Amino acid sequence: AGTPADDATVAGIAAAALGGRLSRHVADSGAPVGLLLDHGADALIGAFGTLAAGGIVMPIDVDDAPGRVRALLTHAGAAVVVVRAARLRDLG
Repeated sequence: AGTPADDATVAGIAAAALGGRLSRHVADSGAPVGLLLDHGADALIGAFGTLAAGGIVMPIDVDDAPGRVRALLTHAGAAVVVVRAARLRDLG
């Protein structure tokens, strides 16, 4: 079990790594990045990673129907979506 400081360091490293990967897609364009994540650490890491890449955080309710999620992402022109692999199957 890590200390809160250890957990914060891990979260910061994860956010920086995600930001690096997202920057190839967002490239400081201010493009929306959909975050289809449960509330908690994943959502925070996704938000900080998106901001680090220069994107706009676009949180999406995980309980929304797949069709609504696709419509929101299309309408917003989202450059990329951050989602857990298990939930990706639900989008079809």
